[in-house]
Amino acid sequence: MIIHNCHIHLFTNQHVPANFLPLGILKLLSKYKVGRKLGKILMGIKPGSYDDYFDRMAAFMNIGNSFSQEAILKHLMGFYPKKTRFVVLAMDMEFMNAGKLPVSYIDQLNELAKLKQKYPDTVLPFIAVDPRRDGVYQLVHTYIEKHHFSGIKLYPALGFFPTDPRLDPIYRYAEKNAIPIITHCSRGGIFYRGKISEQMRTDPVTSYLYPSEKNSRFTDNFSHPGHYESVL
Repeated sequence: MIIHNCHIHLFTNQHVPANFLPLGILKLLSKYKVGRKLGKILMGIKPGSYDDYFDRMAAFMNIGNSFSQEAILKHLMGFYPKKTRFVVLAMDMEFMNAGKLPVSYIDQLNELAKLKQKYPDTVLPFIAVDPRRDGVYQLVHTYIEKHHFSGIKLYPALGFFPTDPRLDPIYRYAEKNAIPIITHCSRGGIFYRGKISEQMRTDPVTSYLYPSEKNSRFTDNFSHPGHYESVL
């Protein structure tokens, strides 16, 4: 039996926007020892909890301080049998309005492409798709056809509806070529950080204007699984 871990991330702290974590924590992470000490402090805030935001933040900080995606992959591989395969989900965070990224999304993809080439039977990369990115259809086509990526990743909480008409050509391409798509339908720690405009609150299919509320909760509207009824 071959184990497939169908949901991992390999991006480092260099692939996320400056304001991704609160209180300027990412700036502190520029020094590895600071990150480790911060992690230990956060881990001790709610000991014994099975669903602890602070524990997850600490793990993110410490693992994310790795120098490369390959370093994180090798660390992860140590917990699994040798023939395990990993679905690596890229994240496009350039449009979440949380500041600039030290390393661009394209550079993240190119590094993943090299990992796919080096570990062809182990790494199954999924390209993250955001309809606000210019040329996103061509990007999907290139990384699936040329770099042998295995699927498509959607993360609507970053500020878009999965019914955005700019995604339609990508859905058609995926359907025609039997390319899997994985998406989030739940509330999480990663969400759009800027002001959610009236245009962003308007449902692309029904034109319904969702009531304004704080971003961490409004993401439920972007991610609601009911949207996929019209997509399907």
